[in-house]
Amino acid sequence: MSFYVPQMSKEKKTRFTKDFLEKAKGFLLDSSMCDYAEGGDEYSMIVKFHPTFEEELNDSGAGFKAFIPSSLIRRIIFACHGHPLSGHAGISKTLAKAMQLYVWPEMRKDVRKYVRGCLHCQQYKLPNKRLRAAPYQPQSMAYPWETICIDLMGPKPTAYRQKKWILVIIDQ
Repeated sequence: MSFYVPQMSKEKKTRFTKDFLEKAKGFLLDSSMCDYAEGGDEYSMIVKFHPTFEEELNDSGAGFKAFIPSSLIRRIIFACHGHPLSGHAGISKTLAKAMQLYVWPEMRKDVRKYVRGCLHCQQYKLPNKRLRAAPYQPQSMAYPWETICIDLMGPKPTAYRQKKWILVIIDQ
């Protein structure tokens, strides 16, 4: 997400912010969708969101997303990653799950830091690196028939001499 913020003087920015907050406060008070937070000032309001039935069931991420304050970020990431029903998914899946319903600044950095520091994942998850077998080191032999490989192949369809099995012996 990127936003265009025009350059304003401090005085104009302060006036713009106050005007915006007054309009928002008026809209919210008129629509009876907010309450004042306990012990807060005139601008600290709690907005109530009353979703319709379709909005309640829609978790595709296309609808409204809740903006999360910094005090709740760890709880949200825990719900998306560390909760018993979330399965301790990796960074990308945890981030995708969180981005469906929530938004906050530096979301990727917070999720990456939380998942990399997850004690359960560090103890029990397998590393994501492919394990390679050690390269084959042929052994030098001192004399013939020192090391042999034996295998029995069959049963085969009977042929001219009625033999069903083949004994294979290989000298290394």
